[in-house]
Amino acid sequence: MKVSVILPVYNVANYLDDCMESLARQTLPAYEIIAVDDGSKDGSRKVLKKWAARLPQLKVIRQKHSGAPGGPRNKGLALATGDYIHFLDPDDYIDHGFYGSSFACIRKHDPDIVVTNRYKFNSRQKW
Repeated sequence: MKVSVILPVYNVANYLDDCMESLARQTLPAYEIIAVDDGSKDGSRKVLKKWAARLPQLKVIRQKHSGAPGGPRNKGLALATGDYIHFLDPDDYIDHGFYGSSFACIRKHDPDIVVTNRYKFNSRQKW
């Protein structure tokens, strides 16, 4: 089983390292990351290039700015080769065992869709 992580990127250079680090720590062996840069002008492209050198499963696609995250998500979806799709925003990060534990559940129950818990937080609070 393979998951395709689709990451719509537009002017999020300040968040990308944390997000990419959380993806780099995943324990699931078969996953791909498709980052679709929607014409960023803030250095996001440079950050993605750095991570592409470190993560062979990262594919970086650059396109003209579409004006909304739906365009990059759809582009990533069209290129995805995984059995499951995870849309991840670049200002999010995931626990190091997220995909491994999710796929253990998938193997056991064979669901069509997986819904997980999440925590929202900022520098002052978690809810």
